[in-house]
Amino acid sequence: MTNLFLLLTTVAWLAFEDSSETPFYLTGWCLANGLLLLGTVPPFQWYHRPTRYNDGMLFLKTLKYSESEIQSYVNAALLRRELSLNSLEGMSLADLLSNSKRHPETVVFLWEITNRMHASSDLRYQDYVLKLVDHPKMQSKYLEIIIDTYLTWQLHQGPSSNPEVTDALSLRLLRENDCISTRGTRGSILIDQGRIEEGKTMLEKVLAQTDSMVDKVYSNVFLALAAKATGDLDLASNYALTARTLDSANPVIHRLSNLLVPLSRESESDPSTSSG
Repeated sequence: MTNLFLLLTTVAWLAFEDSSETPFYLTGWCLANGLLLLGTVPPFQWYHRPTRYNDGMLFLKTLKYSESEIQSYVNAALLRRELSLNSLEGMSLADLLSNSKRHPETVVFLWEITNRMHASSDLRYQDYVLKLVDHPKMQSKYLEIIIDTYLTWQLHQGPSSNPEVTDALSLRLLRENDCISTRGTRGSILIDQGRIEEGKTMLEKVLAQTDSMVDKVYSNVFLALAAKATGDLDLASNYALTARTLDSANPVIHRLSNLLVPLSRESESDPSTSSG
């Protein structure tokens, strides 16, 4: 905002002054401010990395995302800087695994391996998450990011093949940061484990209290699955359609499958099915 003010005042000065008498440094000042604005105000997101948002992108993200979501980006950026992960970007997963075996005490390798496995849905992802969260050098302030990312990935995949681990991690996430969002994650995990009433109660409270679009989508998705499990297909369809309306591109939406198009409503709207 200061940069913009300086640019506008110098442009106004130039507009009312005789251009032949304008000092060269004033023209240079105006040009420098213009170039700075081009680099900071348009919403650029270099390389799609949360550590490389410029001011314009951060402003737009502030308008779109909740405080907790913005803070998660900040924490991820701080972690990346603290662990000096940029030096590992060019390494393959095989190289990372090899280096991790030679330097098991180094948390940097485990963090990058975990991220790569998450991106590729590698079957070893859970094993490396467990190594990372239990690493003696891993600071507690970053555990929330690691665990929440894993649990979100697991919710996208479907019910866990190792529910004991998922249950323990969701409880640990609550201990690290007991907030509306982590309660939503816990409630979703409970529904996946078949603890329908317990999870449903948590998610209904989350849905009533949250302002986060992400929390609303996940709550509606898993309340739909809970309603389906109890046989209330109309309610399940309503939750499913609400979730899709909020964010049809969310990866967890795919789990709703046939709930997104209730068969009963299709039959009512199709004249060919109403006769005979």
